Amino acid sequence: MKTSVLFLGFGLLLCSSCKLISVINNESVTTKAGSIKVENVNLPIVRINIATAKEKAFLFDTGASLSFINSDSILDENTVRKAFAFGTIKTPDGGKTKNKLLPVHIETPWFESDNKVVGFFPISNGKCNYRMPFDGVVGLDVFINSDLILELNSQESVITSHKTENFDKNQLLGFEKIDVVFEKKSIKIPLTINGETNNYLLDTGNSSTLILPYSSHLDSLSNKKIIIEGKSLSSLKGKFGEEAIMFYDAKIGLGNQIFKAPVLTQKEGKIWNMGMEAIKQFNWFINFSTQEVYIKRNLLLPQEIVLKKMYYSSIEGDKIVVMTKVKGSNRYKLGDEIISVNNEKVTPENICKVQKLLNETNDWETLKIEVKPQAKPQS
Repeated sequence: MKTSVLFLGFGLLLCSSCKLISVINNESVTTKAGSIKVENVNLPIVRINIATAKEKAFLFDTGASLSFINSDSILDENTVRKAFAFGTIKTPDGGKTKNKLLPVHIETPWFESDNKVVGFFPISNGKCNYRMPFDGVVGLDVFINSDLILELNSQESVITSHKTENFDKNQLLGFEKIDVVFEKKSIKIPLTINGETNNYLLDTGNSSTLILPYSSHLDSLSNKKIIIEGKSLSSLKGKFGEEAIMFYDAKIGLGNQIFKAPVLTQKEGKIWNMGMEAIKQFNWFINFSTQEVYIKRNLLLPQEIVLKKMYYSSIEGDKIVVMTKVKGSNRYKLGDEIISVNNEKVTPENICKVQKLLNETNDWETLKIEVKPQAKPQS
């Protein structure tokens, strides 16, 4: 009996896998020329039609190899039931949700399809029911090996797709061709930081500047640095990372261009990432058929990126606690409970509003914050 059940389960799994492979093989996508203005200069959010939902906010993310939906509000139950499950993904509130794939109708300015295979990863909004600013992600899965040339116009906050056969090469006047690496479904950009060159993932889904593993070479050359304690990185899966060092006078070389930007390094890190703060310093043309990339300085932005926010809070149970801070700041310690902000006591009724204020304020020195030190464990 056990043997029969085992073979039956294996047969169902094999059948499900065959159906998924068939769905992927039958996917048909039509690329097209089109443009759209992004809604957020720090994260390129655009409006698309997907399934039966119209004008939904999606993040255009060059760091994502797969397009996906992270909100269950735009799909009906019948569509969700047709999804193929595979594995799990952690959510920001510490829970887990199943990874799923499903074919959907999708219309973007750059392509359309009646059976585009996308991921379905519904993310819990957590205790405060904070809704993410987008319902899903448009990744590079359609663009890689396509006949499109993608233009990222940072000065005008517009993303445009051009069909290769109709592209006017005069648009490249004033642009510089740079060396790049197209690797699987990603684009790696060679950046030189204080004399060291490495390949960085071009990641429009990351709002930061540059992230890399700790560099003793960079540390030896830079006197302007701060140490960040706590979880210094974030993703759809939540906050992660431990102590990090931020160098805020690093000299960055991209092709023949030089600019200065804060650089976040982690001693146990494995991430090499170029985020939007650095990406938007340039206008871009990305030719996916020839695997060529061209850049031009965005003259509307200064050549030096200013260091922004270094404090964050999180909710643990019914308390707001300090989650990320600058080392050496004696005013707060990791794990300290924040009991009032601007003379307003934290209560179950206002806890979400107060946390939102904290995490949207770049400089906590402008707030009047009262903390209760974290209790020391008894020895």
